Amino acid sequence: MTAGTDTAPSVATPRNLTPAEQSRLEVSVDRVTRLVDPLNPARVADLWDSLLEAGHYDDLEGPRSVGVAIGTLLLDADPSARWVACLGPRGWTPGVVSQSRPFSPVLPVADALSRWPGAPADWIGPYVTGSVDHLLHPGGLEDHPWIASTDDLPNPPAPEVAELATTALNLGLALAGNEARAFAVLPGAGGPMSAPAPGDPTDRDAVRTWARAWGLQAGTPMLAVAWVEPPRGAARHAAVRAGSIAVEASEANRPGVVMAHEFTTGRGGTTGVGAPVILGASNPVL
Repeated sequence: MTAGTDTAPSVATPRNLTPAEQSRLEVSVDRVTRLVDPLNPARVADLWDSLLEAGHYDDLEGPRSVGVAIGTLLLDADPSARWVACLGPRGWTPGVVSQSRPFSPVLPVADALSRWPGAPADWIGPYVTGSVDHLLHPGGLEDHPWIASTDDLPNPPAPEVAELATTALNLGLALAGNEARAFAVLPGAGGPMSAPAPGDPTDRDAVRTWARAWGLQAGTPMLAVAWVEPPRGAARHAAVRAGSIAVEASEANRPGVVMAHEFTTGRGGTTGVGAPVILGASNPVL
């Protein structure tokens, strides 16, 4: 992934709903808006709690309704947002895109199902806030469904892996400037240890090979590999330029996570843009 615009999707492009899909969704929206009135995150969380208390965990209609309720909230928050069909973990699923994010949908139904029934209702408020923020702001790093947390990945990595990836992003932000860089990070007894990659930092395969050898030599249980891509030219303002940091992190022989963070460079120095984003799952880096 490189910093640019989300106009060249790398996964199945969201498509318009078929008439049958549109009809079914309208029925679901009508049902949930009558069930949850007024429709707001707190009331949707109450609905989730009541479904958990009922204990019918094999019945997926309830969490689907929660997902539809969340999607309806997103449409209320962004006039340009609309329902589409997206390819999710279980096949085609309702998603929400916006004018700013035509190829980077939010998948509220799939995400609600992925959290059912293990998650308490407190996931709903932050999820709505994060997804609204995602839809309202133009993107550069994402051309795929928005991922709220590593728990939404097909094989969620351990929390320590996500923490290591975040550590690598923060280090990358500290190093970011006008030159390409690559480095690896591993956990240590006294705190994370990092080392710069030798050779061409833009040769990602070579960087991965070096990082894997370094990690194996150190006997680490997990590893993060990071690339800092310098700004490629003027962004929204002539005095501000955008670059990106990408990180792949995993435990040994297990799928991991790919995370990224955009940054700008200008007269005031280097500044992160928004929050880090989860781009998807990574192959084992160790």
